[in-house]
Amino acid sequence: MHDLIRIYADERGNAMSNEDQRHQAQERLLFFYLATAEQAIAELGHESFTAPEHRSDEVKWLQEEYSNLVATAVIPHELSAAMSLTLGQFFHLYRYFDDWIRVAVSGLDFIRQHKTALSEGWAMNNLALAYHHNRDFSRAITVSQEAVEFFRSRHDQRGEAASLNTYGMACRESERIADAVEASRQTYELFRKLDDHQHLSGALGNYAAALELDMHGLQEALAMHREAVRMAQESGDPRNLAALKNLYGTALLKAGRFQEAEIEHRHALDFYCSTGDKHGEAAAWGSLGNALHAMGRIDEAINAYREDVDISIEGSDIHALGQAWLNLARALDRADKLSEATAAYQDAIRSFTSTGDDENRIAALESLGFMLLCADRAGEAIDYYYKAAELCRTSNNADLLLSILHILCIALIDENRFNEAREVDNEVRRIRSL
Repeated sequence: MHDLIRIYADERGNAMSNEDQRHQAQERLLFFYLATAEQAIAELGHESFTAPEHRSDEVKWLQEEYSNLVATAVIPHELSAAMSLTLGQFFHLYRYFDDWIRVAVSGLDFIRQHKTALSEGWAMNNLALAYHHNRDFSRAITVSQEAVEFFRSRHDQRGEAASLNTYGMACRESERIADAVEASRQTYELFRKLDDHQHLSGALGNYAAALELDMHGLQEALAMHREAVRMAQESGDPRNLAALKNLYGTALLKAGRFQEAEIEHRHALDFYCSTGDKHGEAAAWGSLGNALHAMGRIDEAINAYREDVDISIEGSDIHALGQAWLNLARALDRADKLSEATAAYQDAIRSFTSTGDDENRIAALESLGFMLLCADRAGEAIDYYYKAAELCRTSNNADLLLSILHILCIALIDENRFNEAREVDNEVRRIRSL
């Protein structure tokens, strides 16, 4: 009955749309939402991390009108397509990645179908960024490549630099080292050619982060990180400086310079706290925990990781939360706190499952299985190794699958489960014969 009423109402409404000037009213509504959202987004850059009670009315409006903004942004209309580009920063800051993708896809589809004055290239880069932050790096790479080609064909160097930056970051996360380095180099060169000081230090930091993926490029990367930090200090943007110091600290950690890494991460943490950037603060706590863990200061590392977990939970940052739980679990494991480590590993697995992050989910399952195996709890460990192996099969990760199956086979033999061990060994032989 409800469906019949809805269909009847829709038919009557469409029949009378000219008479009641519905399209004009819709356009006025869309224009209001777009204009107000643009004003609020401008305020958001200054107030996004302040406590709710201290935010301006414009920023509060974004949260209060959130469901209406999303509904408005997916209407097939040019103003809605413009809204899809406007809301990207808001979606990113509040970790609304699923809605960001939905809105970005809708906006790009409309722009492509109707050939509007809006830039298809910027709509593609918006979608690529949404995919990237949702850790769907394969799609981010594909869409950002299309954006790069779009801007190049139109000799739009600013758009090319922005989309190359997105492409380079996605390649870096996918460990496509050569592609990440080249894209980041081109991004930096374009921003330097454009004399864009606002983005130049960040581009250099990303270039350095790509170089350090190859240990042979680590020393060069460290020098570039130092220069990026210097440039950010001159520009006076504390949030950018915090991000670059955190990147520099991570590079120092890779170089085995743990105490210097700790200093940079503590500086980053201070800057993030001064700006109220809770997502950045969580990331800095996690990075600091890594440095402390590497130095064997396990209790301090555990405390840092707990801060990361708590802030990620408070900020509903599900993607960051999984890594925070995994880091905490490994530190608790090293401290021989088996019960707490098991619970943290399970929380990590749940977080990675909810976000569809199979790569890190495998890592958490494998780490939990190995910890239980070392604790003479092979029966429990076997269950986790089986789950990790199945995920490796579905993700076509043959090298990791072989490693997991090898340990699984040994565990099954220790438990006198010889038939299962034989089946696992046969699978290993089949994979190696391919």
